[in-house]
Amino acid sequence: MAENFPNTICESLLCGTPVLAFNVGGIPELINSNNGILVEKGNAHKLANAILSFKNGEIKVDREFISQEVTNKISSSEVIPQVINVYKSMLTT
Repeated sequence: MAENFPNTICESLLCGTPVLAFNVGGIPELINSNNGILVEKGNAHKLANAILSFKNGEIKVDREFISQEVTNKISSSEVIPQVINVYKSMLTT
């Protein structure tokens, strides 16, 4: 019910597997309409409906696109410069 940036979601997306999750913490930074479904915190009914939508084939996903999209977003070549900028900004304040 409270999560920041879960590795299991990153791992799932890197494998091209869509994710169904509650809209909490840092999870919305990872999940979008191309790679999964977010439901409001604690709404088990909506989560169950989302699961059934995937199970019944009502929602189509492109596993290769999911994997590539998250690879581009969380790759070290993307993240490291951002971390360095944060450190630099803290040194100048």
